[in-house]
Amino acid sequence: MGSEKRTRIDMEGCSLDRISSLPDNVIDHIFVYLPTRDAARTSILSSKWRYIWAGHPNIVLNKQFAEDVRGNRSAIEFQQYYVKTVSKILFQHVGPILKFDLQVPDLPLDEYSVIDQWLLFLSRQGPEELILNNSDRIPYCVPSCIFSCPKLIKVHISKCICKTVPTALEGFRALRDLRLFQITFESPVQITLPKLAILCINRCWGVRWFNISCLRLKRLSFCDNDDLELSHYINCSELILARIWLLNGVVEHHRQNERISLTKLLSPWPSLEYLGLNGDFLKYMVAGSTIPEKLPTATLKCLTILVMFHFACNFDEIVCTLCLLRSAVNLRKLAILAKKIVHTDIKVADYLEKPGLMNQSLEGLQTVMMINFQGSRNELLFVKLLLANSPSIERMFLEEDKNIDPVVRLGISKELMQFSRASTKAKIIFQPELFEIYRRFYTSV
Repeated sequence: MGSEKRTRIDMEGCSLDRISSLPDNVIDHIFVYLPTRDAARTSILSSKWRYIWAGHPNIVLNKQFAEDVRGNRSAIEFQQYYVKTVSKILFQHVGPILKFDLQVPDLPLDEYSVIDQWLLFLSRQGPEELILNNSDRIPYCVPSCIFSCPKLIKVHISKCICKTVPTALEGFRALRDLRLFQITFESPVQITLPKLAILCINRCWGVRWFNISCLRLKRLSFCDNDDLELSHYINCSELILARIWLLNGVVEHHRQNERISLTKLLSPWPSLEYLGLNGDFLKYMVAGSTIPEKLPTATLKCLTILVMFHFACNFDEIVCTLCLLRSAVNLRKLAILAKKIVHTDIKVADYLEKPGLMNQSLEGLQTVMMINFQGSRNELLFVKLLLANSPSIERMFLEEDKNIDPVVRLGISKELMQFSRASTKAKIIFQPELFEIYRRFYTSV
């Protein structure tokens, strides 16, 4: 191509200015996929683009943004530049902010007041989505202005302190997704969320102060907190997913007169499809109450996935698990993540060898997965019980503990293979790493 022709094409391209002539809906679509820092850089593309970024409703200042700002700067330089950059992005913004995603890095305490200013500014912009991840060692005290955002639909907050909540709470009425991680409640929070569908309260302290009413809840994750306040969620009849993991030690310290039986907990959840429990919670269920062989007929009729976490294969856990298996007539998948040290009580072995223990077949069970399988007598008997009573089982995945002696591992493999061929058509698959499969189990619903 000659130089004259190239010049003519360049001039035509400039006269057309294709970037400036893009339709508004196309430009909006481009900004959806651009990080906030890159969006700000589009101001140099053309005169039309100069201020578009400042009016974009999504501001994402996440971990990647913080790392980009950090670069090769020293800790002090980064802190100063980060605060300056975020302040500039926010206070130059025009129009509403629908999504605000902020990663709070390690900042000195005197800079926390700046974060208060950012959130105060945000509360006046009608946000619908707030993600506040604190990666600093020191918890951040959330200002009360956050609770006055009536349009918020999604709120994810981590490593913060909730000191005071306005008595006449006007915000959060439209909230559908609330996830709290490492939050400390220091005063009573009485809140009604009529539209809430997803609630995650994980590794939080002062949970007894957090009283919430949310009858339309679909998903509940209540894991590793300092207390067990499940009474607020028993009437959530539309629940389809529940993960309940009790923090080690809470069993002994929880108030005995407030215990909730397995029947009382699960019977009001007729739509439950996914249930994840840990060993400590099962111990809590057994303590002070009698576990029935089977729950009432309508209970767990929709359950298709059951996940056991930190399973030690002790008597209480086995009794609870068999009760759940007998009750979940439509169960399709069972996943068990064992503890590093499993129980070897002879009482468990005698119980698992008891004739007619199941009294019924697990007709629907198709897939079983066990992680950290150590080949103890109790584990082998439990696996054989599942194989013998699951005519539809297709695959059983076993991830053996890496510390098992190779000779013992070979003996376990042969014993299970022979038992499987004699009792079912299930294919037993020994895999060194089941994390990806377990992740799919974990997020199936």
